[in-house]
Amino acid sequence: ALVLRLPVGARDSIEATGGRKDFSSTDLVNEGGEKFTFSEERTLVADRIDVALGWRHRWQDAELSASATYTKADGSDGTEAVFHHSGGGIFGAAIDARAHREKWTFLLGAQRSAGVMPVDEQNAPDFVSRHYSSSARLESYRAGVGWAGKHTEVLLAGSYDRSTLPFVDFAVLGTEQVAFEEGFHPRSTARQLSLDLTVRGTVTPSIRPRVFLRWARGNETVNLTDSTGASAPRRLDVNREAGFFGHKESPVGDISIGLGVEISSANGH
Repeated sequence: ALVLRLPVGARDSIEATGGRKDFSSTDLVNEGGEKFTFSEERTLVADRIDVALGWRHRWQDAELSASATYTKADGSDGTEAVFHHSGGGIFGAAIDARAHREKWTFLLGAQRSAGVMPVDEQNAPDFVSRHYSSSARLESYRAGVGWAGKHTEVLLAGSYDRSTLPFVDFAVLGTEQVAFEEGFHPRSTARQLSLDLTVRGTVTPSIRPRVFLRWARGNETVNLTDSTGASAPRRLDVNREAGFFGHKESPVGDISIGLGVEISSANGH
C-alpha cells in the first residue's frame, strides 16, 4: 500500500493512494475418487489493485475527503478440464469523514465502484473459447467510534462489504469446480460484515502495546448458468466458515486476534 499527501494551504491537501492484494495457489483436488486419492491439480489466482485520487479539507474538529477511484479485480481458476478467467477495471468514488469532540472520535466512510468486466471461458471436451462481458459492482461502508484517555486508546469500527462479480468471490468449492467443467459460468453476489476492536495502551512514553480483535461473517450467492442453454440454471448459497466458536449449521463468524507494540526512542522518533 502507498499513500501520498500534498498540502495545499493550511487546511487542504491532495491525496493519492494505491494498494494491491494478490493470491495464487496450486491445489491437489479429489473429484469423486477414493479417499486420499487426488484426481488432478487445480490453480486459483486472484488479484486486486485499488487506486484513488482525492481532496481532503480540514476544519477545527472535523475533516472530509472525496476521491475518484479505479479498481482492477481479476479471478481465474483452471484444471485439466476447464479454464475460467474474468476481471477488469471499474471506476467509482469514495468519501471519508472524521469528527473529534473532546476525547471522542467519529468515523464514516463509503466507496462504490461499478462497470463491465470481460470474461473468457473454455472447457472439455472441445475447449472452445467463449468471450463475453458482464457487469460488476463493489460497495463498502464503514463507521466507527474511538475514545482516547491518558494511557489508553480504544477504536471500534464496523464495515459492510457487498460485491457482484462474474467470478466466485470466496474460495472456489468443489461443487462449483465440477459445474465449471460442465460448461457453467458463475455470477457471484457476496456480502460480508466485520467488526474491528483496537486497544492501544501506554506502558512508557516509548512503549505502546496494541491489541486487535476482528469478528467477520458473510455469505455468498453463486448463480450458475449453462453456456449452451441445455441445462437449467443452478443456485448455490454459501456461508462463511464458522471459525473457532461455531459449526457450519449455525456459524458465529470468524475471529482474528492480533498483538503488537510500538517502540520509539527517547526523543519521540
